Amino acid sequence: MSASSNLGVVTVTYNSTRHLGGFVESLLLNKESISFVVFVDNNSSDDILSCIQKLDGHITYSYIRNSKNVGYSAAVNQGISLLREKELKYVLVTNNDLTISVGDIDVLVRDMDTAHADVIGIPTTNDKKSYVLSNSYDVK
Repeated sequence: MSASSNLGVVTVTYNSTRHLGGFVESLLLNKESISFVVFVDNNSSDDILSCIQKLDGHITYSYIRNSKNVGYSAAVNQGISLLREKELKYVLVTNNDLTISVGDIDVLVRDMDTAHADVIGIPTTNDKKSYVLSNSYDVK
């Protein structure tokens, strides 16, 4: 199954170039499952854009650069607002200091559909044993 025309990704950056390379590479490995990526930058002083441009020609993305650090939640909301205009069914909000394994997005989408979930919470550890869906259905 591929979520290709239904899933957008939002990530917030702030001086994140030391992490961003691995994250961008993992997006490229999952490009068939991703429709659109939004990078919201909270006024970084490093060269975030050069890392993001590796997606050119592979994944459609938008780069929003705030003139000041508006905070994580406000930046996430900016990204989600942009994705709402794209009328995508799924939004994955994730940090950019991690990588997404090939196929993980499709598994999340499948399990959300199976559980009729609106929201999924993923642990912020490398423990891939479980995650929680909005109806308290644990997938192991």
